[in-house]
Amino acid sequence: MAAVALVIGLVALGGCAGGRMEAGNSLTCPRALFLAGTDRATGFGPNPATAQVPENAVLELQLVDLKAPCSLNRVQAVSNISFSILIERRNTAIAEVYAVPYFVAITDASGTILAKHEFVSRPRLAVGVPAVTVNERVDETFPLTQGQRAVAFEILVRSEEHTSELQARLHLVCR
Repeated sequence: MAAVALVIGLVALGGCAGGRMEAGNSLTCPRALFLAGTDRATGFGPNPATAQVPENAVLELQLVDLKAPCSLNRVQAVSNISFSILIERRNTAIAEVYAVPYFVAITDASGTILAKHEFVSRPRLAVGVPAVTVNERVDETFPLTQGQRAVAFEILVRSEEHTSELQARLHLVCR
């Protein structure tokens, strides 16, 4: 009976080891950023001979307004990642749904990827609507081992849509 009480007492103490979650700040939370060069893509339509200049763009995609406030205690940090996806198009004659794949990766101080989660946003544009903004939100939990600080981690957000991939997909869709 005493052994059972001891185990229950240790479990109870272990559950309280982290303490109350507190709001973090830029000095204590993981840094969040868009992976360089992946926050913008342009589609130029189905004709590969079309010059890739701004006036020939059929679709523009952009990731903006990345925020990642966190709350933390001694054993974990939770980041509330949010950003917006902006889509602008030229042809508004038809309603369209776009698939915008992206991922959120967690890296340590050396750049090693510790976790990666993939998502797909599906913005809808009605007839006559030239642009849409979609707000995305992802919560990530970081377990902290003894002596580890949440600020040592980075959060990377990357759109899987690059101009060349978007171009190829528009080419396939429009054939």
